[in-house]
Amino acid sequence: MYKLLKVLSGLSFILLLTYTKLSYSKDNILPKSNLFEDKRKSSIYSLLFEDLNNFISTLVASIDPTNLKKESNNIDIISDYKIRKDDVLEAKGNVVVKYNDSILNADYLSYNFAEKYVKVKGNITFRKNDQFFKANTINYDFKNKRGNLFDIYGNINFKNLDKILLKNKNTSITKNQKNNEITIQSVNSFGFEREQNNKESIAFKNFLSDVNNINKWRFQTKEIELSEDQLFSKKIYLSNDPLDPVQLKIISLDFKIKKEEDKLNFYTKWNTLVLEDKFKLPLGRKSIKESDPVTSRWGIGYDKKEKDGFFIKRNYRSKDISDNIKLKFSNYFLIQRAILNKTYSFPIKNSALGTKNSETSINLYDLFGTDANLTGNLSNWDLNLASEINSLRFDRFYNNLKFKGELSKEIDFLKIEDVNFGIYGSFRNKVWNINSGEFEVYSSYGVKAVKEKSFIEKNISKYYAAGISMGQYRAISKPISNLTELWRASLYARKQNKYPIIRFRKNKENYNNYKFKPENLSPGIDLISDLRLYSSIYSDDSIQNVLFYRLGPEMKFGEYNKNFLDFTKVSLIAEQVFRNGESPFYFDHWSKYSTRLFLDFEQQIIGGLSAGLKTYYYINSSDNLKNDFLNTVYKISWNRRAYNIQLYYQDYNKVGGIKFTLFGLNSPVKENPINKL
Repeated sequence: MYKLLKVLSGLSFILLLTYTKLSYSKDNILPKSNLFEDKRKSSIYSLLFEDLNNFISTLVASIDPTNLKKESNNIDIISDYKIRKDDVLEAKGNVVVKYNDSILNADYLSYNFAEKYVKVKGNITFRKNDQFFKANTINYDFKNKRGNLFDIYGNINFKNLDKILLKNKNTSITKNQKNNEITIQSVNSFGFEREQNNKESIAFKNFLSDVNNINKWRFQTKEIELSEDQLFSKKIYLSNDPLDPVQLKIISLDFKIKKEEDKLNFYTKWNTLVLEDKFKLPLGRKSIKESDPVTSRWGIGYDKKEKDGFFIKRNYRSKDISDNIKLKFSNYFLIQRAILNKTYSFPIKNSALGTKNSETSINLYDLFGTDANLTGNLSNWDLNLASEINSLRFDRFYNNLKFKGELSKEIDFLKIEDVNFGIYGSFRNKVWNINSGEFEVYSSYGVKAVKEKSFIEKNISKYYAAGISMGQYRAISKPISNLTELWRASLYARKQNKYPIIRFRKNKENYNNYKFKPENLSPGIDLISDLRLYSSIYSDDSIQNVLFYRLGPEMKFGEYNKNFLDFTKVSLIAEQVFRNGESPFYFDHWSKYSTRLFLDFEQQIIGGLSAGLKTYYYINSSDNLKNDFLNTVYKISWNRRAYNIQLYYQDYNKVGGIKFTLFGLNSPVKENPINKL
């Protein structure tokens, strides 16, 4: 199997270099952004380009004498004054036009039968479900299939695109919500960051990487030009903030949506992120192909272990391998390795796999790296393959290549629904374990099945999970640190409950101003109970059984509405580990016994500024950890309802970072313009 992995790795490397060469040969490759994209259609395109166009077309068909007998086209037009003179029909004063789940309100509406020209003016509001726009003037020429909308602003919602088509007559107009609550719909991050759970290297995560997860956007522009296959705005404003004044907005210049080969493609000349109308961050030029994942063209990152420090990253547009499978890749230039003129990321030449890294000399090929991701759907299976190479020198290949992949699908097993079943494999994949640190699994393959469920019952938040896996692993063994290859079968079960113990009275004077937080904070004390069971059997007859239990309070004081010391969060969770037997590997090793405290603390200092830390304090452990803090993370945050900026430092790995988080918010949107144009 190991030889087979080598052969497959070699083929992957050849394919990777081939696609890299093809990419560099194309000068017209542009970056992408998913800012307005849905897998089916764009919201702003659907609302302005299709819904409004269909609405006006139906309106014209209804009032045209040649179509009056077609009952399906009839539209109600209500106004204070209505008259037809020659070829012009005019409606004035409190004009209301209704059709299906769409409503148009205006001061004036006219239609020229000879010229096929519609004009709507004054206090225009167009609504469809939970989307709307307001405008000053709408002109549309049906002969030339061109139109304009002036002084327009509104709200678009990605989530309900499949429900807002005019052909769907079962939908109804969504009424304005009376509830002023704001809830988080999605959380999207970018920055120099390293998450402890996945142990990725510090990398610059693109700002627009997950913005498509945000459903609701406000938009505003001076003019939108419509044609048969294109929507264009010279300058458009967008914001995820439902309240006024907005805390965050994006300014896009020469914003264009084109319908090309039955797909919607997006182009912008330049994008700028604006915070609090004071701070601006250039995001650059973007182009989007329908259904492409989001990425930025250039990025910068830092990875001391694998890339010797700072590097520049160049992203490329994904390639269609088939209708359902895409290949996406990036190239790296390793700046710090070039400056040092040496590397500490590889073992000595011709050394055995698993040998520790040493200082070695470099050549030109060591200054470049590449990674690739293959994603899609294969016969109803979700495919996800990822590979990374941190040097193009072939003699470093087997000590350099990293690869992991999974085929998975949801299945029903007996009476258990939606079990995630997967086939996985990896080569030189790093694994993080709080009990033993970071270790590399040099190769693995196997199958797994996982079932998760979370719900709230009688005000108790509950999370249940169970899993089973079987696979072969090649990794560093205990206690002599040699590479060992063994089969492992594992069972896993978890039950976590969060019990509300005390709820503190809220300050009604400052209730829910949402200036510093994107959600309604509920001050009080909760009790967290978390029980986990692990059991593993190895082909060398080793057995490891682990009982891991967590219990303790999570306390929140204040509501983060005032400017000084109005929010404190303290979690103090006692953790106990008991182990029977022992794993032959380091990467999944647990202490024989361990008693520790997990502390998570956050304190508002002034305004949106807060500070905090997370740490483990070992009271007792079989691994000689006693009266000691481990894996401490310090953080300073700037908190707003629309976004969050966090500086942090992880003591265990000597890693610091900057993290920017953008919130998608579910809330009634203020029907006001984002700003004065």
